[in-house]
Amino acid sequence: MLITRKNKNSYNIYACPACFRYDFVEVREGRDEDSPIIGRYCGHNVPPPYLSNSNELFIRFKSDHSVSHTGFRISYRTYCGGTFTEETGVVTSPYHPNPYPSGRQCDYLIAQPQGMAIRIAFLDFEIEGSYNCGYDYLEIRDGDNGNSSLIGKFCGDPSLQPDPIQSTHNYLWMRFVTDGSVQNRGFSFNYTAIESGCGGIIAGESHGILQSPTESEYYPHGTRCVWIIRTLPTTIVRLAWMSFALEESSTCDYDYVEVYNDLQPVNGTLIGMYNNVKCRTLRNLCDVTRGHTTVALSCFL
Repeated sequence: MLITRKNKNSYNIYACPACFRYDFVEVREGRDEDSPIIGRYCGHNVPPPYLSNSNELFIRFKSDHSVSHTGFRISYRTYCGGTFTEETGVVTSPYHPNPYPSGRQCDYLIAQPQGMAIRIAFLDFEIEGSYNCGYDYLEIRDGDNGNSSLIGKFCGDPSLQPDPIQSTHNYLWMRFVTDGSVQNRGFSFNYTAIESGCGGIIAGESHGILQSPTESEYYPHGTRCVWIIRTLPTTIVRLAWMSFALEESSTCDYDYVEVYNDLQPVNGTLIGMYNNVKCRTLRNLCDVTRGHTTVALSCFL
């Protein structure tokens, strides 16, 4: 929830240096006077806008029996969406189970550590139905942004509630859009982080270490791991091998690591295909940096 001043002349309360003896407005993060205090305000200086951390704000106005002024006016608006990093949780549309508001766009992101995937199961679903979900809809993508692979665009009555969904990597991105007409209950789903063994999206980190999964001393059989490294648009990515020991094959038919200069093998440019003899090597990544901000690594073991 965002609270802002209504206009530059909308705050005028008797000034007191301590702001607790005479007239004041108090804002707290929560539902009652015992909640954490955000600020206590008096005088003529307009307080700054504030975005709450929950769906409740406690606001108290107190005046004494002496000096009076014109008081205050504030505006508020509910916001939606957000980033969810806990291992489990529940995500809902605004006001659920009451009808959702019109004219909204809410972006949600579920983010988990590398080596984890995300499974969601819907608890409730009712979004205005239309052809190709052109009015109100919930869009779900397999990744960390609106350009990630589309899982589905969902709308309709409860009979069209989506089946459980599991991500490929450690992120799920969602967008809920409503138009100006019909409002229904919306949606509610729970999510759970589950182990995927290896791989993941690495976003916004300036450096790090990737390694193959291990099962006691060696990597396990029949494993497929995919990592996506995504940095800031003004940067490039440099890979440097610290150790390397895979099953040898002159054609990389068995165990190998592929590196692509893009999000995925379908659209990306193959930089190299590596095992102990480094077959089909196009560039030596121990020495070369690449002029792109996204690199995909596929590991087949």
